[in-house]
Amino acid sequence: MYIENNDILTFLGYKNQKLDDSILNMINSCKEEAINLINERFIYGVYDIEEDKDIRLLNTNIVLSGESITRHLKDCNKVILFACTLGIDIERKIKLYEKIDLTKSIILDACASILVESLCDDIEKIIKKGLNKEYRYTLRFSPGYGDLDISSQKKVIGLLDANRKIGLTCSSNFILMPRKSVTAIIGISNNDIKSEYDICDSCHARENCMYRNNNNKCANYNK
Repeated sequence: MYIENNDILTFLGYKNQKLDDSILNMINSCKEEAINLINERFIYGVYDIEEDKDIRLLNTNIVLSGESITRHLKDCNKVILFACTLGIDIERKIKLYEKIDLTKSIILDACASILVESLCDDIEKIIKKGLNKEYRYTLRFSPGYGDLDISSQKKVIGLLDANRKIGLTCSSNFILMPRKSVTAIIGISNNDIKSEYDICDSCHARENCMYRNNNNKCANYNK
């Protein structure tokens, strides 16, 4: 995985400001450190679904409720559920830097956020490579997007046995731990999939998205 400086700067909210060498050097240092600290792991499963008012994963007790996820998975007959994490080491280092070098902590945190999204992209490619080449896929959709309640994190983690297999759990408030982790849902269809809405509308980061604030689009939008 690789981190572009422009992605870090966008994530941090820079808008064409001139950067001094000390900041650029710190960015480069944090990029290298982040890549050395991560211990990426993932787990996934593919499940048949049926759509009623909600989305039911067959042969499980999982129901995904909400207009957003139902619309997102319209005409799909299967879903991929996956969970991934960068591990605990990078989170510990971010917290350490919070106490001794706040700027470095912020930059390292940005690097980790970019890396976990890059990991998700890589995971998608790995999963799809092993499935039917005729399948068509939706974009990733995570608990907390739209009106899919964030408590669905716990359902995904439990079904995938992610705590035991990759060390991923969630808090009582359904925040993933380690923090630089993702759970996601991808719909599978035998037919072409046409998005009925702007993916930004269902993104939990919409209001504070640095890409949108800079009139740019993130990688998910451009897929």
